[in-house]
Amino acid sequence: MKERIFKIFMIMSLAIVSLVGISSEQVDAASSNGYDYVNGSCRVKVWTDYYRYTSKASTVDAWATNSGCGKLYYKMKIVDQWGHSASSQSFSGYFSSQTPVKSFDIDLIRDYDDPLGDSDAYMVEIYLYADSAYTKYLGLANTNIIVEK
Repeated sequence: MKERIFKIFMIMSLAIVSLVGISSEQVDAASSNGYDYVNGSCRVKVWTDYYRYTSKASTVDAWATNSGCGKLYYKMKIVDQWGHSASSQSFSGYFSSQTPVKSFDIDLIRDYDDPLGDSDAYMVEIYLYADSAYTKYLGLANTNIIVEK
């Protein structure tokens, strides 16, 4: 019975969305669609201002939120879909609730060739540490982005 109700709900939701229409800008705004760091009641999530960046965009604005983790130290960077650094820019600092917004210059994000997939696919990753010397690694969180150059 629950499965049937769920299916009906999904069909109705899709019908409403297709009738109302949602622009890609509305869907893309404040995107977070990657891996969250979770440890007990502690959760870190990475956000960007959009999911897809066209050739008109100049920066990828990213930030992370911290719920229940206390003070964390971080390093944030953009990587390609294999986890290789894709920009000369990186940011670091500490936060207890939200990092400041970090702006990655799109011109500094390197292009790469991928014979098997989308070469516009990148991730904003944040590496989390328990100490200011960045020696006590806790884990990472990320969000996926598309950068069309």
